[in-house]
Amino acid sequence: MKKTLTAFVAGIFLSGLLFAVTVSAQNTTSSASEEATINKDSVATEKALRAEYDAKIKALRAELAVKLKELRAQRKAKLDALKARVKEAREKAKAETKAKRDAAKAKVQEAKDKVKQKRSSNTGTPQ
Repeated sequence: MKKTLTAFVAGIFLSGLLFAVTVSAQNTTSSASEEATINKDSVATEKALRAEYDAKIKALRAELAVKLKELRAQRKAKLDALKARVKEAREKAKAETKAKRDAAKAKVQEAKDKVKQKRSSNTGTPQ
């Protein structure tokens, strides 16, 4: 009977051990599958965040490009206006200089004519 009792206890012990190993294996398997699911979720979340980040970057770049075009257009308009003002000022200065030069030439010619007139009135013969 002692042998039977020992065999019975050994059987219970072995079946308990087998049960523990089976439960542990199931836990390991479920832990591995949970970990794989978590990894998949993590990868999916990371991809979603990356896509969102890329979309925001593209939107900001597009906005920046539009602002840059506006600033370039404003700068070009200011530069063109400044060029036009400079051109006007040059033309005005050129016209004023020409008018002064013509007036000076006229005065010189007038003085020459007066001198000729005086000479001709003094000598009596025009030269």
